Amino acid sequence: SGGRNNVLATLYGNIAMVTLFLTNGHHAVLRALRDSYESLPIGAGHVDGSLPAATIALLGMVFGFGARLAAPLVVVIVVAELAMGLIARSAPALNLMAVGAPIRIITGLILLGLIAPSTIAVLAGMGGTALQLGVRAAEAFR
Repeated sequence: SGGRNNVLATLYGNIAMVTLFLTNGHHAVLRALRDSYESLPIGAGHVDGSLPAATIALLGMVFGFGARLAAPLVVVIVVAELAMGLIARSAPALNLMAVGAPIRIITGLILLGLIAPSTIAVLAGMGGTALQLGVRAAEAFR
């Protein structure tokens, strides 16, 4: 795509794509696309006033999903930062500036390895909700 992406964003994108295919979500997306053209042909219909509410609900679900995925990593990294800060304050002879980055990386990767299996369950659980919210947003175009 030419855009800059970090390794974790690529990993989560690939996990989401594999989960979509394993749960036959791609079939549901194609059915929803077909049904949208059957219920609202091109050039017909109008936009209902419920579109902003449906869009807000859909974006809220996406934000909540992102917060669920990021919260454990953020909490553990903050605790690691606090621990390194206390160690640096109590033992100033230790050079934590040189060792701090690898400690953060190792801590994050270990936690990511522990959290990755549950990511698939969270993705699969959110699929039905996302489709329902998408249907609500599509119904606003009648």
